[in-house]
Amino acid sequence: LERTLGELASQSVAVPWELIVVSNNCTDGTDEFIQALQFPTRVTLVKEARPGPGAARNAGARQACGRYILFLDDDILLDRNCIAGVHDFLEKRSG
Repeated sequence: LERTLGELASQSVAVPWELIVVSNNCTDGTDEFIQALQFPTRVTLVKEARPGPGAARNAGARQACGRYILFLDDDILLDRNCIAGVHDFLEKRSG
């Protein structure tokens, strides 16, 4: 998780974006880590008791404020321009 968040923090994004982290019954200190996190954009911690990725993604999506949602797991590493690239791609096609 720490490495994934480091990659997200280094994103080159010109538009506002938010980070939503869903704690899916975590017992490894994830909640405390996220609450203490210094991050370049808004961070929301969502706690979801129902197990599984579907429940976690749905809980996160319900909290999202943006126009687009990009789901990641804690072992995904992104290129520095990934979020900007996905945003630009979707904007060009959404009309």
